[in-house]
Amino acid sequence: MNKNNAQNAAASPRLASAAQRRLGWLLVGGFVALLMYPNLYLLGEPWNWALPGHKIIGSGRVHVLFVNLLLVAMLVAAVRRAWIAIAVLSPFMTLLPLELFYMSQFGTPTHAALLGVISDTDRTEAMSWLGTTGVIVLGLAALALLASWALAAWLRRIGLCWPAGRVRTVLGVWLPLLVGVPLAVALAVSEVRDAWRTDQQKLDRAVAYRMGGLPRAMLISYPAGIPLRIADFYAYQDAMRVIRQHVNGMGFGARRSAQAPVQPVREVYVLVVGESLRADHLQINGYPRDTTPHLAQASNLVSLRDFVSAASVTRQAVPPLFTRRLPQVEGLFKPEPSVLKAFKEAGFKTYWFTTQAPFGKDDAGISMVLAQADEVRSVSPEGWRPGVYDGDLLPWVDEVLARQDEPRQLIVLHTRGSHAQYSLRYPPEFEKFRPAAPAGEAVDPWDPAQLSTLHNAYDNSVLYTDWFVSQVMQRVEHTTGQAGQGWLMFVSDHGETLFDGTCGRASHGFPSRPNFLPAAFFWPTANYAHRHDGQMQALRAASVLRTDYRVMFHSLLDLAGIAVPVYDPALSLSSGLYRAATERLIDPSTGSIIDFDRELPALDCAGPQQGPARPPH
Repeated sequence: MNKNNAQNAAASPRLASAAQRRLGWLLVGGFVALLMYPNLYLLGEPWNWALPGHKIIGSGRVHVLFVNLLLVAMLVAAVRRAWIAIAVLSPFMTLLPLELFYMSQFGTPTHAALLGVISDTDRTEAMSWLGTTGVIVLGLAALALLASWALAAWLRRIGLCWPAGRVRTVLGVWLPLLVGVPLAVALAVSEVRDAWRTDQQKLDRAVAYRMGGLPRAMLISYPAGIPLRIADFYAYQDAMRVIRQHVNGMGFGARRSAQAPVQPVREVYVLVVGESLRADHLQINGYPRDTTPHLAQASNLVSLRDFVSAASVTRQAVPPLFTRRLPQVEGLFKPEPSVLKAFKEAGFKTYWFTTQAPFGKDDAGISMVLAQADEVRSVSPEGWRPGVYDGDLLPWVDEVLARQDEPRQLIVLHTRGSHAQYSLRYPPEFEKFRPAAPAGEAVDPWDPAQLSTLHNAYDNSVLYTDWFVSQVMQRVEHTTGQAGQGWLMFVSDHGETLFDGTCGRASHGFPSRPNFLPAAFFWPTANYAHRHDGQMQALRAASVLRTDYRVMFHSLLDLAGIAVPVYDPALSLSSGLYRAATERLIDPSTGSIIDFDRELPALDCAGPQQGPARPPH
């Protein structure tokens, strides 16, 4: 019996001394205080002194801080044993360095849309974004996890527990029941209602869903906001799946318009979707470096000097280029097909070729668009592997153009363009601007000391894009010959910040003017320019006006001679009826939709641009 008692005593936690209990609760209090720091950071000065960063988007609320403290206290009281509470909270402590890093660099807490970006990336792309600074932050996250486990192990060893009593009963029993039971009933009722909804009701509900529509004060809080953001992301994914199923069966009833050729001829139209290419780094737009020598020699090329993208991340920026979809504003999501469906209805064979990592596993808006193409191919289906260049798409272009039984073709080329790491986007022979950030070494997009080499590598990637696009142009001109017609429209998904102003990084995905001013230009074959002189004149006149992503849907159809009931000539650059945009809504990745011209300047870390961009000295 004595032996058994000794074994039981050895297996159970030893009783803590008074000093250990005081130290234990002090450490638990410090742990909880650290978890609350993002809420203090949102309150502004003086709490964000440790990570001054940039302007915080939105604002924190003092009552949200107390709500998060109360939730943590309820957890500790409910499980009673302090080590269990620390173990449950350890994932939030692990994420804390990443949350603070993101807040300090991007001016906003992490959000549900960011989870979508993460779900569509891979290790190579992630490391190019993180750089060495980001790796240090990941190391801090790992240390935070180890420290949490060590603290939990020590608290378990000394057996620190919340003492029984009225306070513990209220916080650990009655309050959780008061919150949990109504929440569980509400979720159950919601599931029952979903089961009885008709397909149309499900569609209406999906269309009305707005990511970030949960109470914003709690959504941006920490740590309670993390599970809310995850739930928000998956709710958005469910809504997208419902809309996608509906859109797949829809059509426009497209037909050829008066702008279409009178006699059947070979028609080849190409839409090149660039990546992270800012308009002011094109020589044809006044940039002092020779970054676009081929485009500078192209006849009839028209560049859109003031074109604004819908967002500064690919996932949100590309779908509005192909649809009438606006940035996610409640009530403005249009559940309808993309421009690819209209081309198909008008008799075109449609292709989507990409060097980017494939989209679709999370039903992103891009996958909804490319699913409507007749044929989809990816050079790198396994992800962003090095050694893949946009020129790898040219053999597929040649193969398609050689198909004589397809008189009408639309080819979409979704490229890697100038995405970080810039030096991986072009072959060595295109390293004209030196010294450039080396392709085989780690690059830190957060280090201002690397500004010159990053800038040179970026301009080299622009030079390669110039060559690639010129190769496609030559092929379209040759294929259509003297009888046919064709054109190439280039539009980058978004721009890129290169340590502009006080931004302090080379990246995108945050409120910075260069991130929303991508390169966009139109080039027609000689025959097309001759036959459509009126449209070309209208396009040139519109090119100097304010434009944005909304013009793409209507302009592409107009330029291809395709009519659809939803066509709006006031949004077509070639109609002669276009007027400068008065409101250009964008998604700045802050959880809200703002006007580019009126509201972005207050958040812009790049500051107002004076004249064309200048290369580093």
